[in-house]
Amino acid sequence: MTSPKRLRAVAYARYSSEQQRAASIDDQLRNCRRRADDEGWEVIREYADRAITGADRSRPQYQEMLGAAKRSEFDILLVDDLSRLARDQVESERVIRYLEFRSIRIY
Repeated sequence: MTSPKRLRAVAYARYSSEQQRAASIDDQLRNCRRRADDEGWEVIREYADRAITGADRSRPQYQEMLGAAKRSEFDILLVDDLSRLARDQVESERVIRYLEFRSIRIY
């Protein structure tokens, strides 16, 4: 009998220069890794945008993560808080629907 396939997770972290410090990226990623460990998920990649507002859709790592989602490279997106993913409510809803359409769960 084969063991069940571990779910592939990626983590996304971001801070904006006005409200946070660079170390918050490490804190966010540590929290995401802890969650993955607790759940038995394999973190295969970490994305982080530094000193970029969540209202900016063109964030480089954010766009890379969306591209990986489009290619079905992961099953789960880990974020420390949904506000790290997007600050704009319309963008937040758009990305959540985009990921859910691809059967990617967000935690």
